[in-house]
Amino acid sequence: MTTLTKNDIEIATRAADQFTRLYYSTYDSATRVDDLPNFYRPSSALTWNGRPFQGSEGVRKLISAMPTTKHEIQSFDCHPIPGSQPPNLLITVQAL
Repeated sequence: MTTLTKNDIEIATRAADQFTRLYYSTYDSATRVDDLPNFYRPSSALTWNGRPFQGSEGVRKLISAMPTTKHEIQSFDCHPIPGSQPPNLLITVQAL
């Protein structure tokens, strides 16, 4: 079992903060249809209101059908995944 140090957690928290800010500023931008899919891998999968979308092209299809947005981040919670290389983070965001 891998033990996370205080430094590991601080680095993960900073990375999650930067990622969250970048992701949501991209999501709310005028160029989101072109830019947001870059955050996803071809193997990425997401479900929106019960409809599955696959990879960056699926994200592009979903986003292009949605109205513009303006998110206000209220909080986020970050959990580094021990033993993953490169380090993976589980980030949960509360936004309005």
